[in-house]
Amino acid sequence: MKKLLIIFAVFFALQAFCLSLINALSFIVDGWIYSYPGLCFIQSLNSLLMYFCFPLLSLRFIQGQKPFQSVGINKMPKTKDIVAIIGICICMFTSIYLFQNINEALPLPSFLNGLKEIMDNLQSSAMATYNTLLNVEKMWQLGLTIIVVAVIPAICEEIFFRGWLQTQANRFVNYHIAVWVVAILFAAMHMQYKVFIPQVLMGALFGYVFYYTGSLWSTIIIHFVNNCATVIYTYLDFNNIINIDINSFKYYNYIGVVTTIIIIGLLLFIRKNSKMLIKGYPTGV
Repeated sequence: MKKLLIIFAVFFALQAFCLSLINALSFIVDGWIYSYPGLCFIQSLNSLLMYFCFPLLSLRFIQGQKPFQSVGINKMPKTKDIVAIIGICICMFTSIYLFQNINEALPLPSFLNGLKEIMDNLQSSAMATYNTLLNVEKMWQLGLTIIVVAVIPAICEEIFFRGWLQTQANRFVNYHIAVWVVAILFAAMHMQYKVFIPQVLMGALFGYVFYYTGSLWSTIIIHFVNNCATVIYTYLDFNNIINIDINSFKYYNYIGVVTTIIIIGLLLFIRKNSKMLIKGYPTGV
């Protein structure tokens, strides 16, 4: 319990430091933190401090564990797993789009009506940030955006959510519970309730892939490919290099159903490949 309290104290202290720094920068240079370079800096700083440094330092100095071994980043996935991971990367885009359409079609639960304005504001704020980062014109900006939106989050968020949080949760609860609770927290962190369902499902997919392979690189790869593809597609669309209207494809949702089934099959293949021994999982079962 004492270690848990220390972990929470350090986490909130780092969060307070980040917020203080953002407010200080906002005061010193008016409007800078809402500009493209300002958002790149803030997004990278927050990810590196909260999702990279915090869990690794917590494991090393508070929990007395070997950080990289504990989060599973010191182990590469097996060749068979890599083939399945590539298949998941190929199939996930249409699957995500399917569940995004389902999410948008569902009415907001009545008990959340009172929070709708707050949730809309959070969604608008998050979208404004992403639009500033993604809607760029120059190649160097595209490269920087890929680093800020794809490389850093893929590594840092996977270390925090799967490597640390899910692994620690699995010490106390069944791994299915750990996977889904962390997936919900992962989706909530993005503050976009209109795509909450696909983000929860994506988080759960990451969780199971990590659990069955024991390698954090498995989920880092999938996470990176998803984010990087979004960045590149947005860049090409924003600069009128391509003009593809996904909604114009009549059978896109049907394709999403097929690719979702394929993803489930690939996940079961990875599960079978692990032989349910899960020896590579950092904390065991």
